[in-house]
Amino acid sequence: APAIYRHFADKDELMMAVCDRAFLHLDAALVAAREAAPDPVEALLECASAYIDFALENPGQYRILFMSKGHEAHEPGSDDPDAWNEMPGMNAFRGLVDAVQQAVDANLLKAADPQEVAVLLWTGVHGIASLRISMPDFPWPPLESQRKLLGDVVISGLARG
Repeated sequence: APAIYRHFADKDELMMAVCDRAFLHLDAALVAAREAAPDPVEALLECASAYIDFALENPGQYRILFMSKGHEAHEPGSDDPDAWNEMPGMNAFRGLVDAVQQAVDANLLKAADPQEVAVLLWTGVHGIASLRISMPDFPWPPLESQRKLLGDVVISGLARG
């Protein structure tokens, strides 16, 4: 409705407000998943599941957040290495990096760059979520099987033996 534009300068500002609100919901889901887990490795697995659940339960919001163009103005420039900290949704990502660090600190995962591990886990869950949203008619294996396999490959692959 045109009346909504009285509250925002333009469509871009409206979209940023929508994204900010959706990222708050995603962040809350990830925090709840981490806090409910009995240990740091389980927290990572629960975060992965919560992320996928958020995406599949909110496909429209997820598309806006992660599957659409239009965020170019918010992407970090190559001349500012710390600009990624200001990108929308970075609270959720920082929480994932912290969860990886906690698992490393607890000596449950091999020492690794927590940001690299978080990016790897994120790309895995994003792949599952975005492909299931964009290709719903594909003959997907059961979601629980995908979750377990992702955890086995990424998390268990880094586990201290």
